[in-house]
Amino acid sequence: MILEQLGERDHDLVKRFALMRSKYMVGRVRSKYQGGFTGAGGQSVDLDGQALLEEARSEEEKLQEEIGLAGFPMMFQTG
Repeated sequence: MILEQLGERDHDLVKRFALMRSKYMVGRVRSKYQGGFTGAGGQSVDLDGQALLEEARSEEEKLQEEIGLAGFPMMFQTG
């Protein structure tokens, strides 16, 4: 199914699901660099990957519940 053919509610679910998955992937990468990076002026910049992972997990729980209540099965495929 083409994304433009979805209803407004379903289109919103797909966009929020994609954003959640993106946060999860970026959080995993950022969490690999716990010490942060040295930025301009020698200041350390923390990437805070764990906070991004927790945010993605929280959003995933809410989205899974909302998808379950949608009244019909929705299959999401990533990768």
